Amino acid sequence: MSIQINASDYAVNTGSKMMKHLIIAVLLLAGAARAAEEVTVPALVIKTGVNSNVGDFVVGYRFTLDFKPMTVTALGITDQNKDGKLNEPEPVKVAIWDTTGKQLLTAEVPLTATAENGAFYVAIEPVKLDAGSYVIGAVTHAGGEGVLCDLPIEALPGVRWDEGRYEMGAALVFPQQKREEPSSYFGPVFKVLGSAARVTQPKERAIFQRDEHGVAGVPVAVTIPDGLADTIEVRAIDRQTKATVKDWAKVTAGMKLTLPAGWYQLEFRATKAGSVVTTTTVERVGVGELFVTCGQSNSANYGGPRQKAQDDRVSSCNFQTGLWQHGDDPQPVAGGKGGSPWALMGDLLAKRYDVPVGFICVGVGSTSVGQWTPPTGACYPKLKQALQLAGTHGCRAVLWHQGESDSIAGTSAENYAKMLGEVIAQSRKDAGWDVPWGVALASFHPAPEATPERQAAVVAGQQKVIATVSGVFQGPETDSFHTRGFLADSVHFNAQGLAAHAQGWADALTPLMQTQAKPKP
Repeated sequence: MSIQINASDYAVNTGSKMMKHLIIAVLLLAGAARAAEEVTVPALVIKTGVNSNVGDFVVGYRFTLDFKPMTVTALGITDQNKDGKLNEPEPVKVAIWDTTGKQLLTAEVPLTATAENGAFYVAIEPVKLDAGSYVIGAVTHAGGEGVLCDLPIEALPGVRWDEGRYEMGAALVFPQQKREEPSSYFGPVFKVLGSAARVTQPKERAIFQRDEHGVAGVPVAVTIPDGLADTIEVRAIDRQTKATVKDWAKVTAGMKLTLPAGWYQLEFRATKAGSVVTTTTVERVGVGELFVTCGQSNSANYGGPRQKAQDDRVSSCNFQTGLWQHGDDPQPVAGGKGGSPWALMGDLLAKRYDVPVGFICVGVGSTSVGQWTPPTGACYPKLKQALQLAGTHGCRAVLWHQGESDSIAGTSAENYAKMLGEVIAQSRKDAGWDVPWGVALASFHPAPEATPERQAAVVAGQQKVIATVSGVFQGPETDSFHTRGFLADSVHFNAQGLAAHAQGWADALTPLMQTQAKPKP
């Protein structure tokens, strides 16, 4: 950045040569601070990766700039096999399009490119992208490095990875095909002008469970190039009132910033010899209510239509990557691509209790209780991972909606209660605390095998767990939905059903929420 200053332009009514020099000095310092902030940094960082496939593909993803424009300065491709060499038969073509397929920028990464933090880049003439959604893609060839999947990704604040995209063939074309699996192809990368400081904790839109005093310890961690600064500080601004809730405090290793329930903007500044050298911001972080949701299809994006959270304070977490997003359907990672009750429930609770609300959804369609029962239940590791991501006392409750598959299978009340009891017991052991559970009364399925007697047995098993296992409360009853016109098909909930399901959970949580004490003075 170059700054040109004519002292006479700023000398009006000063009557002092010293004042001219002072003004110049102030402007130069301000310009230096801006220059320090505007450095070229990766928009997304891939932490690890595995080779999954090779061939002639355009691989990429849709991403969103959530709340501010960004200036793209470089395009690139990840070093899939981590050998520091771009193992492709020809330079790699990379492009960014808008979501209609209009190409906005493109470049070729030369085969001689040097690996930089696990990727190869080529600089481009800077291009500003406004807030919104875009698609990036790169060509990979048979016999080349291959494509990546199952990737933990860290993104700059304001950058959100949305979904995998691909297209067959070796020509650079707009990748329209969506990869349905939760882990999606990833290859191209890009850099933007941003802060030299990278906040690794907390994640953008993360929600932390308030304790009985209405506060939470929000983990804070920042990485910054060696020698750039000698001190990093953080402060918390209430997004609603704009008031400073926590003034500048030095960031230390393992730090947790204690905040009352609320919706915050965290501002970071790095200083050297008393001067600010770079700043960065996490725009949205919440202290409020966090829920882990679990079960089969009606907990897992199989309803319709998709629902949108109206309150900005509702968030959902991808437990595989640890990244958060606004709480709209489909909920990340949970099976299905349709609607759920969680966005609506988030709105209800945010309005009722005036706090942010978060969800970690792990439900899988068509699963039986046995598929969630450790140690052999294939789905249980999802629940374990979600609870450990939330941390000790890190969520309000696990919300369980499951039973339809067991009505088809003819699971007895005794066996259902035994298996669900084992799920709850192991979840508490793995979570490291006695996490509360809400258990819905759910058994209806139209299959002929799911007789009324079998459905009643499943409900009896659920009721036995509610009555005999400590820390378990009754969730909503949804078996009557098919008689009330609340189904989109023969088993999954429509808009009315999703709303009733959300309201049922919000009401079922009332006794548990009433244990919330007043914040400490």
